[in-house]
Amino acid sequence: MFFLKNWVILCFVFFLFCFGLMDIANGSEAVDSTSMSGKFRPARMAYCQKYAKVSVPQSDVPNEQESKNLPCAGFDDILSPTLTADDAVIARKCAFVQIDQSKIKGEADFGISGEVVLIMAYANGIGVKKNLDVAIHFACALDGNEHWRDSQDDLVTALNMKKTANDNSKIFDVCDHAAGPIGSQCIARDRFRAEIKFEEKFREIQIKWSKSEIYLWKNMFKLFSKYVFQRSISEIDGRGTAYTSMVESDEKDQKGAFFSDVLNFFSGKTPKFIPGEFAKADRELNEVYKQTLKNILDNTDQGTGISVDAVKKTQRAWIKFRDAWVAFAKEKFPSTNPEVWLLWLTQNRTKMLLQINELYDTTG
Repeated sequence: MFFLKNWVILCFVFFLFCFGLMDIANGSEAVDSTSMSGKFRPARMAYCQKYAKVSVPQSDVPNEQESKNLPCAGFDDILSPTLTADDAVIARKCAFVQIDQSKIKGEADFGISGEVVLIMAYANGIGVKKNLDVAIHFACALDGNEHWRDSQDDLVTALNMKKTANDNSKIFDVCDHAAGPIGSQCIARDRFRAEIKFEEKFREIQIKWSKSEIYLWKNMFKLFSKYVFQRSISEIDGRGTAYTSMVESDEKDQKGAFFSDVLNFFSGKTPKFIPGEFAKADRELNEVYKQTLKNILDNTDQGTGISVDAVKKTQRAWIKFRDAWVAFAKEKFPSTNPEVWLLWLTQNRTKMLLQINELYDTTG
């Protein structure tokens, strides 16, 4: 009886194993999305073995002489809305050069380059003829790249689904499937795009500015950037492995909100002046600031990495930015009561400090 039970179990396991192989042998595009320490499970490895045989059109690959003369700096973002058709071709060719350079160095690329750029190029038909088989080929080629360990399973599965559904409705962006260190790279890319977009709109606005307005703006923006950087490195929870991504995300969010507000101001959508509101907001800021410092001192054992000195340094950076904005606004918006700007800036800073307080358990 004992041997019979074991024989049944062995037959069942063998059946499951064969069933999995049949899926692959029959050309099934079903992919096991369960990862095993970032590596492919056996069925996934077999899936990728099929795409390892996919050949890249030789005409897509730059020759040795062409590779030496390519101006590759600044051509990593193949999905950039400002990229021209010629630029997209350069970006694709440079990605092949980056792969060759990585092989020579014997180390995987970190960031959105090489195979990653080619995934997006072939998945979307940007700078090259669209070919999802080649895109999947390069996604599978990331196996062994530790920087993509947390994201590769999702990336391959998403490409497979796009191919199976024959979905051409949406641009395929690897950043929609990126996690860990690569997620930080994606945040930085999106922040850079937002800044470029803001600068383009802003150049149109600044055409009629006086020299004094331009000077005051540049001084204010320099101090704003210093404050944002100081805030991001000093007032973010340092616990956990996502710290770097959180810092990048916070900086992106701050700049994005600022750009959005400023563009509204220049289009005539300035905040309304309400007598007494700034004085009220200023009192609240002082109270929250004091409570924040107290919470940090009372909870040093929580290991957030946020210190009293760092918050004070950030506060000083914010005050310099605040004063510089008010000086600029007096020149640019002379009919607007300065308390309007002070209220806007003060309320934003209070929100930042309240976010710190939320990290601490003050109930007990």
